[in-house]
Amino acid sequence: NSFTGNGQAMFYKNGSYYARAGISDQTSGTAQPTGAVVMYLNGSTDYAEIYFYTSASGVSISGGSNFANKFTGCLLRGA
Repeated sequence: NSFTGNGQAMFYKNGSYYARAGISDQTSGTAQPTGAVVMYLNGSTDYAEIYFYTSASGVSISGGSNFANKFTGCLLRGA
């Protein structure tokens, strides 16, 4: 969605802040925060969460006919 303000994707590991990525000081247009984080997870008890924050008011963060929210994860390991 279009907004004026600050927006960022926030990554959490086991409920604690881990990293952030995104845009800042969006003056017009469609906000499209993107980012990549490599996070070690132990495979049994660790978990990851992602949230989107914006300082703008009246903003809808959702999918729709023209918008999509995507989150992808993968396993990285040595050869």
